[in-house]
Formats: sequence, C-alpha cells, structure tokens
Amino acid sequence: MVFSPDGKELYTSGYYEVLVWDIPSGKLARRNPNQVQRIYAIEFIQDGSFLAVGGGPPGEMGEVRIVNLAGHLVEKVIGRTYDMVLDVVRHPNASEIAIASADNTIRIGVLNDQSGVYRDLSGPGSPHCARYAVRESGIAQAGVNVEVIAADHQH
Repeated sequence: MVFSPDGKELYTSGYYEVLVWDIPSGKLARRNPNQVQRIYAIEFIQDGSFLAVGGGPPGEMGEVRIVNLAGHLVEKVIGRTYDMVLDVVRHPNASEIAIASADNTIRIGVLNDQSGVYRDLSGPGSPHCARYAVRESGIAQAGVNVEVIAADHQH
C-alpha cells in the first residue's frame, strides 16, 4: 500500500484491482481494475500521475503494469517475470524502477522519454548507462541475475 503524494488517499491491493481510499472519510473512493491477480507492490512514479503495480499468481508469473491515474487505465506492461513480483521501487532522482521478483532476478526498468523532446537528455542512452552500472557493480558475480528493461513513457 502507498499514500498518494498529497497524502489524501491510500492505495491498497485488491483482487485484480487497486483500491483507492479517501483518508478523511475512510471510505472507498474508487477502484482501478484490470490489474494482476495478486498485488504485492504499488509505487507512484514520475510526478505522481502514474502508478507502478506489481504482483501475479505465485509460482506462475508476475508483471509490473503502469497505470495512468488521469484515466485510471493500464498504459503498458513494463516487466514480466517467471514468478510473482514482490516489490517495485522508484529511484528518487531518476527514471529507473527496480523490480524484485521471486525468480531470483532483479529487473531495473528505465522509463523515460526515448522519442520526444527530452530524448537527447535522457533517451536511448539511459538504458545503456544502467547496464554499465550493473556490470561495474559486480552484483552478477554474487549469483544474482540482473536485467535492465527500457520503455518509452511517450509523454
């Protein structure tokens, strides 16, 4: 679960949906349907206008979906795993998202502008930099699988 950036709502997991609770009244404000079966992770990304929702049925699969809060629709799936997604964390100063799953793999998602006006500042080069950082960290030598996934947020 996670509080909205303004602190007025609480986002919690439901069965195939994210439930949004109004804090002052304590009532269910709305539902965001079409999510993964079991939700284990909810994280605000970008400026708080999108949610990263991760989960899945245990032992079967997992995925992270990006939800546009303006229309409450799933924009895209940015990561799929061979077991459930346990956590999704946004880097506080960048566009990277770390995805932890039960399949012993860490996935780092780079969600940035790869085709728009900011392409030159943070576009296609960012995933390459993330891969380089993973290689230089030596984490793969410790027996942990690390994948870097890139997606264009198209905004």
